[in-house]
Amino acid sequence: MLTLTVDIEQYASSGSEGRFLQSLQPLLNILTSLEAQVTFFIVGDLVHKSVPLVRELHENGHEIALHGYSHQFLKDLGPTKFRSELIKGKELIEDIVQEPTIGFRAPYFSLTKEVLWAPEILGSEGFVYSSSVLPSFNPQSGYPEAPREPFRWPNGLIEFPSPTLGLGKFRLPILGGAYLRLSPKLLVKVAQRISTKKQGAWSYCHPYDFDIDEEFKVREENGWLFSKLLFARRHLMLNRIKDIVTTGSLSLGQIANTASVTNQFSIWDPLQKS
Repeated sequence: MLTLTVDIEQYASSGSEGRFLQSLQPLLNILTSLEAQVTFFIVGDLVHKSVPLVRELHENGHEIALHGYSHQFLKDLGPTKFRSELIKGKELIEDIVQEPTIGFRAPYFSLTKEVLWAPEILGSEGFVYSSSVLPSFNPQSGYPEAPREPFRWPNGLIEFPSPTLGLGKFRLPILGGAYLRLSPKLLVKVAQRISTKKQGAWSYCHPYDFDIDEEFKVREENGWLFSKLLFARRHLMLNRIKDIVTTGSLSLGQIANTASVTNQFSIWDPLQKS
């Protein structure tokens, strides 16, 4: 069984707040019909703009988790600013949902070997799990040496790494974002079949992945090619998600709180010499 996760980031790709909410609605309808529990990772500085949405998602049984506060690479934040942003974002969400925020996803999956201070800070600020590691080579941010199965950091923090498909360190997260839209359907089916055999496997998407009517524009921070990838084959995304989400699926937070599952996760210490 796969957990669906949704990264709610800056509105830039979907224009106004109204368009952003409109893009998300078809997905919410599917989740309601399937009674599926989903984890929504929300950027902290969008929370105050999305209070009704956050409240609605929580009331419908979905988990609200933090996707950083300012959607920056962890290495650019550094330990001090990272901690302060964690505290700020966590408090914002908890004020709305009135329960602890236990999940975190680093923007750009930027929990890498350059920021091994991050798991300790996450644990000390009350987070139970992270979903921040891409265990493969990636020009943006990847950690090919990291385990491909869910594991625990030395301080006990659970890590749900991105499921990947391929050989060696050149593996791709086929079940998420643009990869899910751009990959051939057969390849998606193979990735899904392999991943669903694992505890804590997940897929991810963004509201803009479903915005089929948005006019193409080049995002200055990404360039022409990457912008084209952000827009390509969006008409396929809803059906791809339909194929992945199963009735009664659980959020990552529910899995993290299931001791019979998480007690099986081994501890991985990247600083320990073999």
